[in-house]
Amino acid sequence: MIKLNNGATPIVWLVRNGGEGERPFCGVLVARPMAGIHSYVCWSMYSDDGEAFDCVWGNYCHTIDEAIESFNERIAGSVDDVRIYENRTGELV
Repeated sequence: MIKLNNGATPIVWLVRNGGEGERPFCGVLVARPMAGIHSYVCWSMYSDDGEAFDCVWGNYCHTIDEAIESFNERIAGSVDDVRIYENRTGELV
């Protein structure tokens, strides 16, 4: 399980190795934010150690379907070197 530095709960995520000029780990995720009027968010995320991630550039969504659609749009055309992780202990997508 990854940790989000903003305290949100990750649901499903994709991580790739960072390229030149990027942090070592880059990815996209759907999460439940800690607060706010939206139930889900799709963020880009970055990490130096592959365990604790900073989240940026969010699409805030009221439904899981909206969030998954945003996630799928962001990962379309991603590089081949990716790993998809799913939180199977929490809410299933």
